[in-house]
Amino acid sequence: MVRIFFGLCALGLILGVTLGFLGAFHPAFDTIAHFRWHFALAMIFLALLGVMLRVARVPILLIFFAAIGVWQSSAGNRMDLSKDTNASASRSVSTSEITAQKITLLQYNLRFDNPLKDGVLAMIRDTNADILTLNETSREWTASLETLKTDYPYLFHCPEWQAIGGGMIFSKFPLRADNNYCHAYAALGLTEVQFGTHWIEIGTVHMRWPWPASGPEQLNAIEPALEKIGSNAIIAGDFNATTWSHAVRKFANLSGMNVAKGYGGTWIYKWLPASLAPFFGLPIDHVMAKGIVKIVSVKSLPAIGSDHLPLLAEISINPS
Repeated sequence: MVRIFFGLCALGLILGVTLGFLGAFHPAFDTIAHFRWHFALAMIFLALLGVMLRVARVPILLIFFAAIGVWQSSAGNRMDLSKDTNASASRSVSTSEITAQKITLLQYNLRFDNPLKDGVLAMIRDTNADILTLNETSREWTASLETLKTDYPYLFHCPEWQAIGGGMIFSKFPLRADNNYCHAYAALGLTEVQFGTHWIEIGTVHMRWPWPASGPEQLNAIEPALEKIGSNAIIAGDFNATTWSHAVRKFANLSGMNVAKGYGGTWIYKWLPASLAPFFGLPIDHVMAKGIVKIVSVKSLPAIGSDHLPLLAEISINPS
């Protein structure tokens, strides 16, 4: 009976890794792919148990599929592929000073009902990032975010759906006041930011899960906007899809963006300690860029009252 149960568990885990590669055929498979890392870890432990139980051949099969899962998810966003970056020093911003300049961007899903608003604002001021891309800017956040306007005079806002779910971009650099784009529910917001003589498209994203939510429908709806994104752009947000998922690959392909990797998980279920997110969480918050915009490095910061981790990205703007 123990060996039968062992075999069923092994079969289930192998199917979990295998079916995750079929996300292009159905979004349910894409959701399964989110847990490729976890399936792989479970298979390693199960293989060790199989050795202890002296089960023939199955542990070798488990290790084979676990290696595929670890390789795919590690290459997708588990390995430390980039060096850490320090937060930018306090300085005034001149749009004429840029020839090849590094700026910092802070991406954070605030969580609409976050009780630690003062702590989040303190973290934002400590990082002193040049640009903020924020998700779930609910009406509960309105008064707190108003205080950022002293440090960030330029604001782009995709409005909330009823009372929750908005997206905002705060910037020390000028943002274009017209010709902006906001999709329903703040799934995608696009504007332009001025670096010297260059206007570069910048976007904030908050998609839904591939399945059983409506992420694929959202992605289809914003496809025309993604295909029109210019040759120089940066996009950050909560994609609710892992780096290796079909959803993120499709988003990147449609927009021509390069996805930053190497900073581990950014979300973990709210009942679990946020400190575990880099190791056991899902990497569903992303920073993308293309053209003269290059991502130098990305690192996660400790969560403050949210089930997401903030991401601090160092970005190079090099017109040459």
